[in-house]
Amino acid sequence: MIRSFKRFFLNSEELPREASSSLLITLFPQCFISSSGNGFQREPTQVAVHVQGWVREDPNGTPFGRKDRVMLSLLRRYVGLPPQETVDSNLSLPEGIASMNATPSVEHIKKSRESKGHSQSEPNLRYCEQETENVSTGQSNTSARSYYSLSSFVQKFMIPSKESSYISSIGLKQCEHNFMTRSTYLLSRPVKNKTVLVRIYSTDDNFQEHCVAEFKAITDPNGYFILKEAIPYFKTRNNKFSVEAIAIRSFATSEQARAVLNEVPILSRTGVSVISDIDDTVKNTRVVEGPKKVAENTLLAPLTNQYIEGVSDWLRIVTNLGATLHFVSNSPWQLWPMISEFFDTDNIPFVSSLQLRHFSSVIQNLVEPAAQRKRAGLIHTIRNLGDRKVLLIGDNGEQDLEIYAEIATCFPDRVLGIFIRDVKSDFHANVQPKGTNDTSHLNTIATTAPTGKSGEHTANESLNTKPKDVDNEQASEYYQLEQEQGTEPSTFQLHRYYTYRIFVEDKKAGFRKPKTQVEHAVTRLPNVHYLTPYSSIKYSNNDIQDWYIQLARARGQVAQNIPIVMWRKGEECISFTKMLIDEHL
Repeated sequence: MIRSFKRFFLNSEELPREASSSLLITLFPQCFISSSGNGFQREPTQVAVHVQGWVREDPNGTPFGRKDRVMLSLLRRYVGLPPQETVDSNLSLPEGIASMNATPSVEHIKKSRESKGHSQSEPNLRYCEQETENVSTGQSNTSARSYYSLSSFVQKFMIPSKESSYISSIGLKQCEHNFMTRSTYLLSRPVKNKTVLVRIYSTDDNFQEHCVAEFKAITDPNGYFILKEAIPYFKTRNNKFSVEAIAIRSFATSEQARAVLNEVPILSRTGVSVISDIDDTVKNTRVVEGPKKVAENTLLAPLTNQYIEGVSDWLRIVTNLGATLHFVSNSPWQLWPMISEFFDTDNIPFVSSLQLRHFSSVIQNLVEPAAQRKRAGLIHTIRNLGDRKVLLIGDNGEQDLEIYAEIATCFPDRVLGIFIRDVKSDFHANVQPKGTNDTSHLNTIATTAPTGKSGEHTANESLNTKPKDVDNEQASEYYQLEQEQGTEPSTFQLHRYYTYRIFVEDKKAGFRKPKTQVEHAVTRLPNVHYLTPYSSIKYSNNDIQDWYIQLARARGQVAQNIPIVMWRKGEECISFTKMLIDEHL
């Protein structure tokens, strides 16, 4: 939907958004990897340095342009906030955020044109004044063309969203604050072709820092810079470096942006690392409920509402055992400040590295279902970890198991286990199973399958059982999961029931009669562990049926010595994870 609105702005007449004079730099968590120990006392001789960051304009420097305002208006309605014009004028927002909503004045437009070298001729000034007057008139009358309003086509076909439930739970004021703060991250403008000076510091026993390496990097069109270099090994306190990034000033009068990342760990090439997803694995985003719920939770929900029970305790125990923690997710890089705040409030342990994705059209990607874009990030992370063993943690709300199965196939000697949080059974807990009549019907017709003989066949020996027609239009397929008793390791059976009708001739009656047939097949799933209660009922819900198929497909693809573990609460996984880690540390 959002994608289709782009054409309305291709030829729109508006003044360009003024470039901000101040810049911001964000350094994302990364780790360094030491080489194999072949120096004195088996000390490593080199360290692989990996630094990744983002340079952007300070969003508090200038007001939003018209395109940004329209996109915000669309997104407000999508997540269930009232239109901007109806918000109480007394609603106070943090300083800086409120200024971004301010309409540019004539003087501001004049200064903007002067700074960009535009001529201050009389026609240009009249154009500025006329445009600003039109903006003011539009803001006072919502039925007219305003700075906030959309075209008549958009207004005609866009259905207003219902009010968000968070307005009643946390209040409109807090919803407005969360929305403006987080959407500001998404609309930050990247700075391309910017030279960034990167310095690596070691720390001695007296807590004195020493610069051991210095490099330069240039930002790409999305404002990101990536530095991959090898430096000699230096002893540093707690085996951790510090990284400083400075955006080199274009002019002597311009402001210099600087960021520091402390305690960058040096990991050995051997050990155990945990690679985890974020959404619905660590943070309760509710992807399974659809893109609107994802946008609402991301932009409005308080961080305390997004905890997943027991996950932070589980991850802290894992890191205390000596494993390192890494995140690979479809969440946008632009939302890292919010994700970082969530990690702090939920007491998530130290993050050794992070791989997210960039949204080229941030709002469009936010409201669309996430695709399989994590594969490259997973491969990148695993290769950067040397020869370390990995535990993969995700959920079944997206394609995590499918992607993890591919990773386990590519790195069969390095994957210790796959942990999948069951969010589909949780979400569809209120789905009604097949009715009693249907279940008894299945039990009855299972005895009339073509491969077996039953009393019904004996009572109808006069029937010609050769099928004349098969009714596939009303065919149905159901899957049922059942655990085998007394198996080690844990083994499940996936039962497949395919029900269809055939038409056979009744010679006595002189016409054909429909007859129901059931094909039953069983697939064994060894080394599959359900740490949370599961349902053995035959569900008619397609999502759960598809999940059973994905589970069986992944089990057939992944080596049987790699366990696939289903969980719902973090504390359920503690003992199983400790067993796997203790075997390799």
